[in-house]
Amino acid sequence: MTGENIKIDSQELIIDFGATHHMIKSRSLFSSFIKTSSIGVSTGDLDSSLLLKGSGTVDILINNQIFSLKECLLVPNLIYNLISLLRLCKGDLVISQFGALFTLKSDEKFEIKGRIFNNLMRVEYTLPSALVTGTTIDHWHQQLGHPGNQIIKSMALPTQSVPCSIFDLNKIHKNSFNNFFEWANKPLDCVHIDLVGLISPSFLSGNQYFLTKVDQSTSFKIVQLVKHKSEAFKQFVIVMTYMKGLHDRSLKKLVSDRGGELMNSNFKLLAETQGFVHVFSSPNTPQHNGYAKQANRTILKKTRCLLNSSGLPNHYWAEALKMAVFLSNFIPTPSRFNLSPYSLWTGNPP
Repeated sequence: MTGENIKIDSQELIIDFGATHHMIKSRSLFSSFIKTSSIGVSTGDLDSSLLLKGSGTVDILINNQIFSLKECLLVPNLIYNLISLLRLCKGDLVISQFGALFTLKSDEKFEIKGRIFNNLMRVEYTLPSALVTGTTIDHWHQQLGHPGNQIIKSMALPTQSVPCSIFDLNKIHKNSFNNFFEWANKPLDCVHIDLVGLISPSFLSGNQYFLTKVDQSTSFKIVQLVKHKSEAFKQFVIVMTYMKGLHDRSLKKLVSDRGGELMNSNFKLLAETQGFVHVFSSPNTPQHNGYAKQANRTILKKTRCLLNSSGLPNHYWAEALKMAVFLSNFIPTPSRFNLSPYSLWTGNPP
């Protein structure tokens, strides 16, 4: 296994094709454990070894499936928690890769989805004992911005059988147009933007519009509040600089509608100097800017749900909007192997 010596979050596992055993670095993950005298564990470096402290069983939850990993070795000095692919699957295995995402399917009736980062196959996990049992289903539904049961289930939380009246009240029936676009493999391969407004009543600070940016490969969303349409270009430049610095790569394609605030000489000059292509949707064809349009429909729906359930006056819409975007980025996305946009965008678990 190769990869940079970087920090891995404790809630991540690394799929290892060469390991002969599952190797875990934390004693607290074991549901059963037998302590042994310290034994050296061989690594790829013939001049060094790691100390084995014991072995046992680790029960973890991956993609809403419980895996009971037998004969796991406790190796405290590991940098990563390693899952032996040879131990995990004794039968046929199919590995599929879609850009930075991958899925493992076995004839033993399990499926594991994860992401590739720094040449490592990473899988997020939780502990079954960590599932919250003392909180009502309705509480979770409201706190997460009224998501559908499919998303709730993917988070290993209990679902509700009674329809949400708040969600139904604010539901918008529109078809998804995301299949119109080619697959984007990496962040900044394609970013979609859209300006929404004029919103009444205005927010307390006077903002009446918001500018949405959606990265197509990760579904990560950034929203900026603006008072006037003319501020759209300035705000976009700020976000583009942040994106470029975070990922150390430049924007390749920008997609927007033909609104005057997005189709002007400023954006044209920026595209020429920064080397990205600015693609415009045709009039009366929302499918040509489907990512941004659908993102805004989802954001506005969540915003209305949060306002209605909180009982706050409508002029607090901007606060509800920011929370809606935050929740949208942190909850799993079914179209992205139930990984959150935040984890795909930053390379770190939520």
